Amino acid sequence: MKKITNILSYILLFIYVLIVLFVIVFVLNENEYGISQFKNYSYVYINNINKSDNYEMGDLVIVKKVKFESIKENQELFIYKSSDKNVVYVKPFNVKEIDNENKTITLKNVDGVYKDSLILGKRVDKYKKIGQIIEFLTNKNIFLLLIIMPCLFLVVYLFYSIINNLKNEDEEEIKED
Repeated sequence: MKKITNILSYILLFIYVLIVLFVIVFVLNENEYGISQFKNYSYVYINNINKSDNYEMGDLVIVKKVKFESIKENQELFIYKSSDKNVVYVKPFNVKEIDNENKTITLKNVDGVYKDSLILGKRVDKYKKIGQIIEFLTNKNIFLLLIIMPCLFLVVYLFYSIINNLKNEDEEEIKED
């Protein structure tokens, strides 16, 4: 029975370490707007702010950076946009017109001109409900509870066991004298 519990403990520890590594990689690769980016790919979590007809809340959309020259009219692109409260978010829009000279685009049903730097890219893939899980795990409070607190408890336990071992050695030395 002890062997089975040891095996289960190691399996659970392995799963925990994988989740921790996954979360750390996503958190460390977030840009200034909270979008996780790996080279030319960005991972967009669909929530109340950026949901649309094609994307439901909780979806994870993988977006690839596109060269401005490859953008076409009516193409769906994910664009950085700011809300009335100056919160920057990413939302999918369809391109209305392209100005190759100034490297700007206009979008359907949206006023304004958008520079090349505000274009995140085009959708490569979409996973239902995975974005909700990743967004939950990369939340700062969950990150604190999932990673920082267990590490703190581990450090306290290590100090406790070192002190306990030193205390036991002292007691053994006193008994020998």
